[in-house]
Amino acid sequence: MLTAMTAAALICSGCADGSFEQGTGTSPAPTAGQVAQQQPAAAEPAAEAESQEVVAEFKSDEVLVKFREGFRTTGGGAEVLGRQTGIHLRVERPLPRVVEGAFVMKVEDGTNALEAAEKLGSQPEVEWAEPNYRWSASEVTPNDAYYGQLWGLKNVGQSIGGITGTVGADTKTSFGWDVTQGSSNVVVAVIDTGVDYQHPDLAPNMWINSDEVAANGLDDDGNGVVDDVHGFNAITGSGNPMDDHYHGTHVAGTIAAVGNNGSGVIGVAPKVRIMACKFLAADGYGYTDDAIECIQYAYSNGAQISNNSWGGGGYSLAMRDAIRQAAGSNHLFVAAAGNANQNTDTYANYPSCYDEPNVLAVGASTNKEAKASFSNYGSNTVDLFAPGYNILSTYPGNQYAYLSGTSMASPHAAGAAALLYSYYPSISYAEARTRLMTSADYKTGFNNKCASDGRLNVRGALLTTATPDFNAPSNLTVSALSSSQIQLTWTDNSSTETSFEIWRRLVSPTTSTSLAKVATTGTNGTSWTDSGLYAGSKYEYKVRAKNASNKYTTYTAVVSTTTQGSHPPAPLAPANLTYTKTLLLSGATKITLTWMDSATDETGVEVHRTTGTTTAKTKLSGANRVTYSYTASKAGSYDFKVRCFNLWDFSGFSNTVTVNVP
Repeated sequence: MLTAMTAAALICSGCADGSFEQGTGTSPAPTAGQVAQQQPAAAEPAAEAESQEVVAEFKSDEVLVKFREGFRTTGGGAEVLGRQTGIHLRVERPLPRVVEGAFVMKVEDGTNALEAAEKLGSQPEVEWAEPNYRWSASEVTPNDAYYGQLWGLKNVGQSIGGITGTVGADTKTSFGWDVTQGSSNVVVAVIDTGVDYQHPDLAPNMWINSDEVAANGLDDDGNGVVDDVHGFNAITGSGNPMDDHYHGTHVAGTIAAVGNNGSGVIGVAPKVRIMACKFLAADGYGYTDDAIECIQYAYSNGAQISNNSWGGGGYSLAMRDAIRQAAGSNHLFVAAAGNANQNTDTYANYPSCYDEPNVLAVGASTNKEAKASFSNYGSNTVDLFAPGYNILSTYPGNQYAYLSGTSMASPHAAGAAALLYSYYPSISYAEARTRLMTSADYKTGFNNKCASDGRLNVRGALLTTATPDFNAPSNLTVSALSSSQIQLTWTDNSSTETSFEIWRRLVSPTTSTSLAKVATTGTNGTSWTDSGLYAGSKYEYKVRAKNASNKYTTYTAVVSTTTQGSHPPAPLAPANLTYTKTLLLSGATKITLTWMDSATDETGVEVHRTTGTTTAKTKLSGANRVTYSYTASKAGSYDFKVRCFNLWDFSGFSNTVTVNVP
């Protein structure tokens, strides 16, 4: 039985706690507790079938009839045609104007519609006549042995892990495959624990560095990495990104496991390529510098998309800058939203909460069309949901396993993005992101839990077209009217929007790293005044439109300005920091800090605690605080210092006290 892993730094935190429980399934598909040791044998090729005529279905009692130019009619034509052909006809309704002069006619005497169409089409008044054909969505059904267990691609109500799914609560991927299954020219970087590039369901789809000669011990392409044939290992600085954990291999299978090979699973984009970029070690942990190296390697070596099913670190400017730099290479950064069941609008999760235009944040949905209980959410900071509960995928050593987490949701979206980059070779990350969000299936269970209010729809993303009269606003400008007001103006490029959303961030100073929605205006709005602001403070803004179908345009570019006047100075630093120690019955030591509050305008204090080379910061909101307690459960030396802050700045630090805990 696999065990759950907790996270404290940059880790593969996409797997939810408890997500490694055994799943029962409904067929021979493996469970996480009993992974498949070998592939089932592929079926023998069937004998070549005799070709058969395709028979189209149609309504038996309706025909579509278009009259010639000189015989346009609104109804009397049915009587004329009836007399001439002996068929009893009645006009039901006209067809839309794009087929002007055409009508739906009811055949009321039992004549077969195909026979009626043939007779009507021979009349001199008629340009054409035909049955009212029945159409259905085209769907591709692969022969992969475990395809029936991949509810995220096609949910027919199958039972997974003992839970019967809701029919249709899926990504419509099987219908999207009728459009494209991907292109080998599209590369998705799996930035993770590595990838088992020898797994038979992944090996044929691994990216191959054509400028590198395998196993010759040389850096043939001059990119600083020796023998990087399938990717990069940032931990060792080598070209061997083999997965020594399992997480990255599972993610890779959801994106691009080989399809129609008669065994195993199939990825969302089964014909694209996977680049393995390893920065998480065998224990699932990694560090910012290695993550940045992987991001740079990915976009520098041609990966248009990266999947990032990890989190746990704080707001890193270095990471933000790396993601921002990747945008210059038209790189889409798809990230797992995290598994703390928290609103990330309030409690940010990184890297998914970076407010960069090339970041797509993905929450996890269940096979019952609901938010997974563990998944983070946020109407501002999560973009859409995708299947992330009991997901079957590849596992190291020619195996397969079920896992749950936003780690499993993110690769569904990354695979969908790969199909977009395949079908639209010149697509930008902005358009890909817009297509994924505006085509998401609106569901009440996701309403106000993500920016799109919906769940990923692969076919919809591929086939959606921008509504000509529903376009993003543009030309956003902002100007400070006073010390407390800023005026916004923009160009309204739509005629069908129902509202505009105003998003804002207090930039300097601020504890927020993302813009948040602060107002909604009515239709046809082109300006708004923001009031009640702080003097001498910098604010950022962006605007987007929304229509009656709960669809959103992309945002305008982010613009900023500073209110007039000056803000108050930084508060005075706390003084005379002292401590007391109390030994608790549990054996732990309670450390109580006290200090003198010298400030008159602070809004809180920040306590810094340093042990060895690690510093933890605790923010306490509220003015006039003069005490704080910390319980030390481990022996060691603890350094404490305190500073206060207001909305604009921090004070200096108090004196430092050192507390030795035996």
